[in-house]
Amino acid sequence: MWHRRRRDPTPSAHYPRITPGRHRRPPHRQWSRFPPTAANAFYQAARRRIGRIDSFIRLLDERRSTLDLSKAELARRAGLRTEVVRRLFTAEGPNPTMATLLALTEALDLELVAEPMPPKRLEGRFASGQ
Repeated sequence: MWHRRRRDPTPSAHYPRITPGRHRRPPHRQWSRFPPTAANAFYQAARRRIGRIDSFIRLLDERRSTLDLSKAELARRAGLRTEVVRRLFTAEGPNPTMATLLALTEALDLELVAEPMPPKRLEGRFASGQ
C-alpha cells in the first residue's frame, strides 16, 4: 500500500529560508566598491591615462600620414598584423601593449623615451604637511 509522506512542519530544517533583503548589498555599496571620493579619484586617474594614450596614438597616426604610409604598409614595417594597426588607429579607446608601441615607433623612425613627470600637487590634508 502506498502511503503519503508526512510533511515536515519545519521546512527550514532542510532548506534554509532566505529573506528577500538578506543577500543584497547595503545601499551605500550598491553601485561602487569604493566611497564616492575614492571612486572619483580612480575615475579621474583612468580618464587621464586614457587621454594620454589617445594623444600618443594620434601622434603616431600624424607621423604615419606625414611619411605617406598606409596602415597596411606600417603594419608590414612594424611586423604586426594589419588588423591590429587598423584597429589601433580607428578604435574608440585603444589600449595597445608596450611591444606594439615599440614596434610602431621603430617603424615610424621615432624613439619612445620615458621621462620623469613633474611633481604632483598635493591636495587635501597632505597639502599642509600633516
